[in-house]
Amino acid sequence: MLSIIQTELFKLKRSWIALLFIIGSSANAVFSIATPNSNDLMWSDVLVKSSTYINLLIGAPLFALFAGFIIAQEYQQNTINQLFTYPRSRQQILIGKFIVIFILIFATIFLSFLFTLLFGMFKVDQTLSFSVLGEYLVLNLLIVFLHFALTPIIVMLSIVFKNYVVSIAIGIIAGFSCGLLATTPLGSFYPWSAPLLITYDLLELMNVDILPVYLTLAVCLIVPLYICFSLYKKSDIHSVA
Repeated sequence: MLSIIQTELFKLKRSWIALLFIIGSSANAVFSIATPNSNDLMWSDVLVKSSTYINLLIGAPLFALFAGFIIAQEYQQNTINQLFTYPRSRQQILIGKFIVIFILIFATIFLSFLFTLLFGMFKVDQTLSFSVLGEYLVLNLLIVFLHFALTPIIVMLSIVFKNYVVSIAIGIIAGFSCGLLATTPLGSFYPWSAPLLITYDLLELMNVDILPVYLTLAVCLIVPLYICFSLYKKSDIHSVA
């Protein structure tokens, strides 16, 4: 399994993905501290904005792109046949890809958190307490898992369509529609609203009926995950042009 992960990371090293996660992280941090009046800016304000932007604007399209690229690159580069000849089962290969997707999501969110703290030192006069730091550190770890729970949908679509254009399109649509649906009754049943709603519920910024949100997220994790492994195991490698 370690060799699969190392191979996938090496592929990313030669791609534009590494640059994108740095750009996405730094952009989220810049948005978080950008305010017309910073005289009374508090650390809680900055860190709430950081989690909001990653959940509402940046996370969905960026993480969909990560997942789509990692899954579909072999199909689009016509190297999928070679990949399936490796002395590893297809299930192991797919698990390795999911682990790499998780690593990218984790790296993006925590790099954004670090950039936010760094940039915030120049704009926030308040002393950053350990209690606030610990609270938002744990919150960002939860956000990692919430966004990762949505990736099986993207992976499933990437396996079906054998390209990452569809994944990018779904991610962009999800990013824009999340803000429109999150505050409506449908928001609890829309999977890409889940990270924002759960975060706001924990921070007590919104009164959320949280059970449907968790149930929706669980269904959108388990069902596509099962379909992903079924499709990947039965994939006809000779169908790639």
